[in-house]
Order: sequence, then C-alpha cells, then structure tokens
Amino acid sequence: VSTQSTGKSWVDSISQLILDHQKILIKEGKTEEVNGFFGGKLHVWVGTWNVGNSVPPDLTPWIHIDKRYDIYAVGAQECTYSSRIGQTHSEDWFTRVTTLFGDDYVVVAQHSLMEIRNIVMIKKELYPHVSRIYKSTVPTGIANVIGNKGGVGIAFWLHDVSLCFLSAHLAAHQARVQERNNNYTEILTNMRIG
Repeated sequence: VSTQSTGKSWVDSISQLILDHQKILIKEGKTEEVNGFFGGKLHVWVGTWNVGNSVPPDLTPWIHIDKRYDIYAVGAQECTYSSRIGQTHSEDWFTRVTTLFGDDYVVVAQHSLMEIRNIVMIKKELYPHVSRIYKSTVPTGIANVIGNKGGVGIAFWLHDVSLCFLSAHLAAHQARVQERNNNYTEILTNMRIG
C-alpha cells in the first residue's frame, strides 16, 4: 500500500482496503464472511525492557494503562532477579505485569526462554474472538542451544487478522553487529508459530 501520494498513514490505507473488501462481499451477498471479518482499527501498545537482572521498580510509569489500547505486548530481557517468595522469576515478572491491568484485560499468552519474557494482554471483550494461539522460542546463545540470547514469540488470530509479537535478546555491543544480525535471522528462520 503506497501512502506517499495520499498522505494517509499505512493503518488508514489498510483500514480502507478492508472496508472496500467488506462492501464487495456484501454486494455479492456473502454477509456471513463479513460478520467474521475484522474491519475496525486496532490500537496496540508494544514495549520491551532490558531489566538488567534487577528487581523492577513500579511498572506503571512505563506501562501506563490506557483503555484506548486493545492489546499490550510486553517483552523483557535479563529478567532474573530476587523474586517474591514462592514464585519463580518468570511467575514474578508475569504477576507484576498482569496486576497492572485489573479485570479489563486478559492474558492471551505468556512465555519465557531463560531470562527472556513475553506476555500479550488483550481487552476482555475482544478475547472471545482470539483463536489459534501459538508460542515458540529460539535460542541463539552458545551453539544456538543456550537461551541466554534468542527470541520468544507469541502469535494468534483476532477475528481474521494474524498477529505476532516477539521479544528478543540479541548479541550486545557495537563490535557484534554481524552476530546480532545473525541472531535476528536465526530467530525469524526458526520461530515456529502457526
């Protein structure tokens, strides 16, 4: 979709294409297809944070809950710290995130690879329209076996739209750009979601 000549954002252009497609389906008498077709705008908040293996402070300044967002995808790296008693590191992190949302949002999925975390939350009223939830991990650490580096993917369908959110921890520092690019390629090539 080219947006240079119209001045529209790519989201507006895609939304218009969806609406045009719906009109064609209605004209052809295929209303059952339109009923399952997601034609609205979707507002998504995505954030990632290298926690540095320290106990995270209050997350509300970073993850500001705003009801206009339909989906929140929260990634974290180096997320091992002194967790609360009775919880693993990942349970503690996911609890810290989910408690911010109250009853208005539900977890689509949460997943970890060693110190890498990924959680996706969605508005409660949209959750019945979620299907085909997939989770996957790809380690890219030592010998592509150790998960100190790598990616954690969560994918799902919302109505007829497929979505995928990835939290990745790649090779660090300026001198390792090629290794970081290789990590990226390895994650995209080997992520098995859907």
